[in-house]
Order: sequence, then C-alpha cells, then structure tokens
Amino acid sequence: MQFLRANWWKLTLLGGAVAVASWGGWGYADQRRPTLIALNTNTGKLAWVYPLADDFGYSKGPIAGNGKVVLDGCIKTADKNCGAYQIQTFDARSGKLLWRDRPTGEYEPYEIASNQSAVIQNDRLYHQLENQLRSIDLATGTQQWQIPRRWFSRNGIWFGMGLVARSDKLAMLELGNRQRSLQILDPKTGKLQQQATITIPKLESTRHIIATNDRTLFLETSGLVSADTPNTFYDRGTSAVTAYNSKTLQPRFRTDIKSSGIFQMEPIGNILLLGNYNDYDPKTEGAALMAIDANTGKTIWQKTRSQIDCHSWSGNEYQVDADTVYFDCNRDGEYNLEDRSRIVALSTQTGAVRWQTQLSADSSIRHLPAAMTARQYLTFRRVTKAKADRTQVVALDRQTGKLLWAFPLFDDEGKYRGFRAIVAAEDDRFFALNLLPRWQVWLLQMDLSWYINQPIAN
Repeated sequence: MQFLRANWWKLTLLGGAVAVASWGGWGYADQRRPTLIALNTNTGKLAWVYPLADDFGYSKGPIAGNGKVVLDGCIKTADKNCGAYQIQTFDARSGKLLWRDRPTGEYEPYEIASNQSAVIQNDRLYHQLENQLRSIDLATGTQQWQIPRRWFSRNGIWFGMGLVARSDKLAMLELGNRQRSLQILDPKTGKLQQQATITIPKLESTRHIIATNDRTLFLETSGLVSADTPNTFYDRGTSAVTAYNSKTLQPRFRTDIKSSGIFQMEPIGNILLLGNYNDYDPKTEGAALMAIDANTGKTIWQKTRSQIDCHSWSGNEYQVDADTVYFDCNRDGEYNLEDRSRIVALSTQTGAVRWQTQLSADSSIRHLPAAMTARQYLTFRRVTKAKADRTQVVALDRQTGKLLWAFPLFDDEGKYRGFRAIVAAEDDRFFALNLLPRWQVWLLQMDLSWYINQPIAN
C-alpha cells in the first residue's frame, strides 16, 4: 500500500501509456526510437534523454567537449536512407538542444556521417565537408570561417581526419590535387601560417592520421614492400612514423615499423604511443601496441597480441592517460570460450600489465567503443543468463579495473555499437546513442527514474 501511495502518479502514467498503446496499437508504442542518452557516471543512472526525430538515420555517435555534446548523422528522405546530413549540439548538463545545422554544398551525406568529420577544441567545432573545412562557434552554431580543403574521394573510408586542434594552433594534412602538404593554421582566422610539401614514397599511402605535442608533428604512412619469395610480389608491408618540427615543419626523424597499418597515435609527454594492425602469429607478428621516444623515434617498449594474449584486436581506438593505456582484448578460440572479452590496462612507461578485467564470455562482443572520465573507463558488455539477454553500459575503476556499475540497454542488436562507433564522456556524464521503445521514452520524459530495464549479473 505504501508503494502504491508513493508511486500513484507513475502508475497513472503507466496506465495511460497502456491505454494509448491499446488504442493506437502496441506495435507503434513498442517501436524502437533512436535516443541520445546521458548517464551520471557517479550513480550509473540516467541524467537525461533526448529522443531524436523519426527521420534520424545512421550515426557514428556523439563527441563531447567544453560542456557540449555534438551528434551528427544521416537524415532519411523519401528516396534515401541517408538523403541529408545534420549536426545537432546539446548542453551536456541539461540535454537542451542548442542548435542544429544542415550544411549546404556539394557532398555525399553518408560519406560525411560515416567518417570522422568533426573535432572540438575549446569553444570551436572544426567540421570537415567534402571540399571545405569550417570553424563553428560551439555554443551558437555560427560559422566563424571556412577554407577550401579537398579531403577524400567518394565511396571510400578515411581513417583519420588529418587534423589536430590545439588552443594555439591548428595542424592539418592537405591532400591537394597532385601533392600533399602539412599546414599550420591560425585557429582564430583559418589563415595559413606555415606549410611544407611532404613526399610519400612509392607504394606508400597514409590513413590520414596525424598527432602533435608541443614540439613535434607526427604523420603515419604505410605500404607494401617487395616480398622475399618469388611467387608473391608484395609482403604484408611496413609502416612508418615521420616527425616534423611543429613550428618550421622541417623533418626531424623517420621510424619504420613492422605493421600492416597504424590506426592510432597518441603523444604522452616524451612518448608517442602507437596502435598497429598485425596478424596473430607468434612467428611473424609485429607489435600491436608500442611506445617510441617522441624526440628520437627509438622504441621504448612493444607488445605483440600474443604477448598480451589478445587473439582478436578490437579495432576500436584505445583510451590513454598520462600513466595507462586501456583497450578491449578478445581471447577467441576453442580453449578460451569462458574468457572471451577483457579490458586490459598497460603502463604507458613500460608496457607492463597494470590490471585486466573480464567483461563477458559472449562470443559476439566485438568493436566496443569506450570513453573515460577522470576516474572511470566506460564501455559495453553483453550478458546472457537463461532467457535473459542484455547489452549493458559498464563503468570500471581506472586504477583497479573493478566493476562499479552496469546500466542495461534496450538496443540488444547493437545498432549503435558496431564497427567504428563512438561514445563520449565529459566530467560526470557519459553519452551514447540507444534505441528505446516509444512507451519507455514517454515515461522517461515525465520521470527519469521510471526506467523499466533492469541489469542482470554476468
């Protein structure tokens, strides 16, 4: 009776929702609707939800910074699943929509939506379209400047934006028509301050990934090289990191790496951390994760996938702070069915394992996006018990790997957690896309505590 008195109005709302569902059809009320959610990372509870329009289509996911959350993606039209492209920006604390923009110009909407096309730095959003780079006021959506910048060929994936934004400079890789160059721009005006033509050797290409610290700008390249055996023309190739003085853009050093491609570079003090694609073969594999001296290019430490017992590298970006690098490690194989997916934390200084935590024994766990707050590592896991099957957001303590909380999702198919999906975090908020039934959205708009899905233990 006490429960009924305390929750009478919630029960009334639920009864109203049931009545509407009966009148309009349960099928409509139970339709999954794309929703941007924010979780309070201290409690693991909903902070706010923003139901997106019915014509909202594909999206990689949100980015966050400077108290804002930016979500871009496809808009469905009568003849296309991605007939238009749109950016929406929200207040990170309240979830209030601040502005939205559908850029004009010639570009393929899906190409922009499916690739990294935006980065936040202080109060600016730098946004790449097919032929232009824009600087946008993050709070208002007002365009500050734009410059011509040809970026990619259609029907392709670029792996990096080729742009690094800092408070004092904007560094970018310019593809041009026949030659490539590194450029330093004034972030306030977009005016060119420094430029240097770069030469990429024959058979090499770039994934358009650059990184910078206070002194140096780093560019990755990779390519095939002649094979030793007479029956094959190319082997699996090598990669290289070339370092340039960040003020003059004069080359400083080049380091060759046994790798089929570099997918991430992160400067941490005097260390440059690299994530590499490599085969899982103890006889031939190169380093999947390594640290090189950012001043000389010399290797400090390196770890192959077999050394850290990761049969399947997730392919998503690792997370890193000053002391630790965190990543999803899949142990796949006949003898590891009970220990499929782990989060592993390594020391950035030595490569030694700090901790590792098993997340799930589910074999379908792959390519899980992650984000970090000051104290937590946040990602996903899938839990199956008897007839219950849940995908959950999970928070781990960054110092110990201890599971702090789990938040169950309705989106068990993982529509917004696939290959190259992203999530974001800032302060005590975690942001992700989810699919919620319409009836659940209706209830949450009245009271965030009326969330029906409940977690189950792993």
